[in-house]
Amino acid sequence: MPTRVLLIFGFVASIVERALRFIPGRFLPGRRTWIVVGLLVVAAMVPVIASFGGSHPQEINVSEILAGKVSRADQWVRVPGRIEALTDVESQIEGSFYLVHDAKDPSLSLLLRSDTRLERLPDVPTGHLEVAAVELPGYASATDPTAGTKPRVIPDRLLALDLTPTPSRASIAWPLVLLLLLLAGILFVGNRFGYPLYEETREVDVLARPLAPGERLPVVIGGRVGDQRVPLDDPVEGLLLVSAGARGPELAVQLLLGAGQHAAPVPVGEWTAGTVGYVHTLREHVAALALEAEQIDAILMFATIAERDRAAGRVSIRR
Repeated sequence: MPTRVLLIFGFVASIVERALRFIPGRFLPGRRTWIVVGLLVVAAMVPVIASFGGSHPQEINVSEILAGKVSRADQWVRVPGRIEALTDVESQIEGSFYLVHDAKDPSLSLLLRSDTRLERLPDVPTGHLEVAAVELPGYASATDPTAGTKPRVIPDRLLALDLTPTPSRASIAWPLVLLLLLLAGILFVGNRFGYPLYEETREVDVLARPLAPGERLPVVIGGRVGDQRVPLDDPVEGLLLVSAGARGPELAVQLLLGAGQHAAPVPVGEWTAGTVGYVHTLREHVAALALEAEQIDAILMFATIAERDRAAGRVSIRR
């Protein structure tokens, strides 16, 4: 993934992290942004899961009922189409009767029965199909091949209406789901790589003169130095010190915490490892040295590449 994209993702994640710093670390250790990532994923899954929740009738039209495509064993269906109220229908079955005309073929209809007179016709009727002999004046049987274009009605079924029409299965708001997942992905990647972004490089001037005893370099530090932990997105100034030791020059790092705060130099120790690279932000790219030792796990940023390479001369650099 391009460095610029990672920086943007990391910058967004850092804004969220800073906004959540009011939560004490003892209640929410580690990066608080992971909680936001989890909440976004859960929020994205809610409409997906909700669309499968509950029981819903089968969506089917009149022509499909005629073709025998009802799949539910209980014959519970939802039939779109234009509804027409019928009057003076002679029937041995009590109730009020209506017709629903097929949405694609208005000449094809299905008889509807309600136990009570409907004050308002439903937009889309739902109910259970029942076996019944249906004959209506002016309507031919839908199974009669000679009916042609005459109005037709299904002759062996009627739909017993629900007291309250059941809505269709909720459609999934995919744009919202995808937006939430995109935000979760941005925060996940940004949190994973962090901000600012440290990028290792293999380019180092091996001919650069290493720091000599008595020299010191001003640096900006982010990471762990002794008992102090400094976030990389809010680094502090410090010094890289070289002194003469019994076995040769010794390296130490000192944090400059400001007025009234004192931090003793922390020796790097005999075993060290590190990498050279750059710390990237959206506005600048700074030469840096990632230092790993027993008491130090930090990134040191330098004013120039030459100063970084001189400091690297005192560290076992991984290549």
